[in-house]
Amino acid sequence: MRMTKGLGAWLFGYGFALFAFGAAAYLVNPMYPLLLVGGAVAGGLVAALGILASKGTAWAKTAATMFTLVVMMLGLAMSMQFWLQV
Repeated sequence: MRMTKGLGAWLFGYGFALFAFGAAAYLVNPMYPLLLVGGAVAGGLVAALGILASKGTAWAKTAATMFTLVVMMLGLAMSMQFWLQV
C-alpha cells in the first residue's frame, strides 16, 4: 500500500494543531501544565507519523488512524469531565 504525500502533510498539520491547541489551553489556564505536555507529546507523535507516511512507511497510516481515535476519545472524555463540573 503506497502512502501519498498529501496524507503526510495533513497528519503533520494535525500534529502542529494539537501542539498549538495544547499551548493555547496552557496559556488560558497555566494551573495545568499537563495540557502543554499532552499537546506537545500528541502533536509530536502525529507529526512524526505524518513524516513517516509521506516517506511511504506502510504501517504509518494505521498507526496514525488509531492514535487519532485515541486522542479524539481522550478529548471527549476530558471535555465531558470539565462540563460536568460546570
